[in-house]
Amino acid sequence: MAGAAAEWQEAGQDPGFLLRGTRLAQLADWAIETSIALTDSERSYLASCLAARQEREMVEATRQAREQGLEHRARTVLRVLAVVFFLAALISSGLAYYANQQRQDALRQASIGLAAQALVEIEGEDPERAVLLTLEALEHYPYTAQAESALAEAVEAYHSSYVLMDTGTSSAWFAAAWSPDAQYIVAGAAGELSIGHLPSRREILKASFSPQNQCWLVDVDWSPYGDRFVSIIEPSGVSTDDASCPAPTVWDMNSGEPLLAFAGHEAVTSSVAWLTDSESIVTGDIDGVLIAWNAQSGEQVRRRKIHAGPINDIVWSSQASAYATAGEDGVTRVWHMPTDDEIRTIPSSGSAANALAWSPDGKLLAVAGADGLVRLWDISSGKLEMVLIGHQKEVVEVDWSADGRRIATLSIDGHVRLWNARNGSLLYELPGSFSVGISKKIGFGFSPDGNHLVTNHEHELIIWDVSDDNLYLLGHAEFIRDGQWSPDGRKIVTSSHDGTTRIWDAATGDELVRIANEGFSLWLGWSPDSKYVVTTEGGGPAKVWDVTTGELLLVLPGPEGTWSSDASWSPDGTRIVVSFYQPQGYGHAIVFDANTGEQLQSAERGDGVCYVSTPSWNPESTLIVNG
Repeated sequence: MAGAAAEWQEAGQDPGFLLRGTRLAQLADWAIETSIALTDSERSYLASCLAARQEREMVEATRQAREQGLEHRARTVLRVLAVVFFLAALISSGLAYYANQQRQDALRQASIGLAAQALVEIEGEDPERAVLLTLEALEHYPYTAQAESALAEAVEAYHSSYVLMDTGTSSAWFAAAWSPDAQYIVAGAAGELSIGHLPSRREILKASFSPQNQCWLVDVDWSPYGDRFVSIIEPSGVSTDDASCPAPTVWDMNSGEPLLAFAGHEAVTSSVAWLTDSESIVTGDIDGVLIAWNAQSGEQVRRRKIHAGPINDIVWSSQASAYATAGEDGVTRVWHMPTDDEIRTIPSSGSAANALAWSPDGKLLAVAGADGLVRLWDISSGKLEMVLIGHQKEVVEVDWSADGRRIATLSIDGHVRLWNARNGSLLYELPGSFSVGISKKIGFGFSPDGNHLVTNHEHELIIWDVSDDNLYLLGHAEFIRDGQWSPDGRKIVTSSHDGTTRIWDAATGDELVRIANEGFSLWLGWSPDSKYVVTTEGGGPAKVWDVTTGELLLVLPGPEGTWSSDASWSPDGTRIVVSFYQPQGYGHAIVFDANTGEQLQSAERGDGVCYVSTPSWNPESTLIVNG
């Protein structure tokens, strides 16, 4: 230490010569413990070293304190910034969510707007556009129930169509008729007739019968074999005595050449029908005279005056072995073939009978009237069965679909409507306005299979797809509660608040059995073999019925004060579980023997809140689950 002190003194007490660290600590400890007396220079040196160390420690402590303060401040700032950033992110997320919600709401409103526009198009003239609008709403916008509902309505209303032939002028198409095989349509415009080929969708033949367009085709009918057709041609002007128009003519379908003309009417002919025995053609004129002709020779077979004015339509029914005539005098007459005896006269309704259509079974005759109504008559009884109400003006065409389920009508109000032939309800209206023109006979009618309808729109002859695979079960008078298909797929059972349970033929929709319940009918259950059905009814027990005879076989009662609400047959056919309801909310599930009606098991839920419902068996018939 003496040497270090001397060097320090010689250096003018330069701080650089002061001891530090471990050496200073050892020297300080030695100075405390030693008994050797230190010189003044040594004591001064040691004191300076210790003072310098203390100063350094103070500086370090100050530095550390300052750094700790800075670190604390930094942590505080970071915490504040974190909170600020969190709040900013939260606010940003909230704003983004709000903006997204606003955007989604706007898109939903746009979807609803598209659906609303689609409904307008359905009511208007463009259901195809309605389908496209609803598809756009569902595919590119958020889901809305309105768009889905509008799509269902649009699809139901949409019926595809195409133009088969175009006159190429302002002249409209008039009479048109389908060939028996539905491959061709013959139609007429002013001065000419044309044949359109359905598979190729083009005109394949055209024949002129009035180069100066003084005449037009007003009625046409095919032979039963589709090799020929017969035409009725009238003057195109107001005058009805233009001798330049051809007489009723038979044409060759392949060549378009006339084969035979029927000369014998003293007045202008107005209607024709080719009877399905292939040997007879009947024509009517504006004086009410009907003439029957031999279709091969052209010989006049029979002539009689049957109406007080023009004969507007003649239709043949092979099922009824009869043909019917409609007169401008409002009377409709039905004639038996081959005797030509009149078998039914339908009196005038006060207006002209314009057009007729037989039901496929030959039992009913639809009469289209100038009063805007279409009346359905039972030919055997002469009873008026139904009236189709809806057209605002004269109905000039009517036709019955081959399956007997639909009737198509055309009015001079320009509307084509399709009706349910069973109950007279309007099924739908084809979009657009359809031409009628001066003549009441125009291109109109179902195809032989009932899947297409021909109409005209000004100079276009249009083919519509009107196929309908829906089966309509008509008969219930009130709300239908339940409907179930039989396991074998051959029958359908329905229950209604009208108090009846009905069994229907699943293929035809015909009602097979009607069961009268004491209360309103609720839920139903088929036996696995499709021979029986169990019914529940408001205020009463469950019952088992024979679906062939409608006979009541078993009564399955619940506890006193309950009524049956639902039932299910076990898959093995041996048991039936029935749920019963009490007004207080107590529920019971009871298992019955399906053969004897004996009660086998029961369960009760008595919380006073819920009741047992919708019981269902597992496939092994060992467990039941219910709501």
